[in-house]
Amino acid sequence: MKVAAPALPPRTDVVERRLALLGFTKPERQQLEAALRPADGRAVRYKLVADPARAELALADADDAEAQATVRRLGLLALHVGSGQGGGTMPLLLRPIDATQVLRALEPLAQRGPAPSPQVQRVLDELARVSGLPPQPRARVLVAAQDHVATPLLMAPLQRAGCELRRARSSTEAVERAR
Repeated sequence: MKVAAPALPPRTDVVERRLALLGFTKPERQQLEAALRPADGRAVRYKLVADPARAELALADADDAEAQATVRRLGLLALHVGSGQGGGTMPLLLRPIDATQVLRALEPLAQRGPAPSPQVQRVLDELARVSGLPPQPRARVLVAAQDHVATPLLMAPLQRAGCELRRARSSTEAVERAR
């Protein structure tokens, strides 16, 4: 005799974010789309959007110049995935794509939500000025880490606190960037 498991009540704390996939090969896109389908038990659900201008965040191919230009042009909060050949602070995750790592790294970004647009930030700064309150200074933090999975988890609380973040992949790069 089979006994059915009791039904769990639906989660009420689930965050839904509009996500754009930028770049990637067709097989990579299919793998990512499958991993991003809504699933019970997740704290974040992603709705894939074709128009990046409607997205709240992006998953971007760090090796695709057009994808990177779109992220910069729209000021999207993005998780970057690539070969690691480009240098600099990207990508956060290296190929081959591991869907579990992607979901784990995306969650803190999705929980934080999109940053205010430059226009909204100007309004907030003006309101602070008019009210006589000093604008909140943004702490500048340099994060030096080689772990591509843990780094977004380390950076997420700092971003939520309003810090301006810079990333270095080595101690040598950290010293250079700190200068």
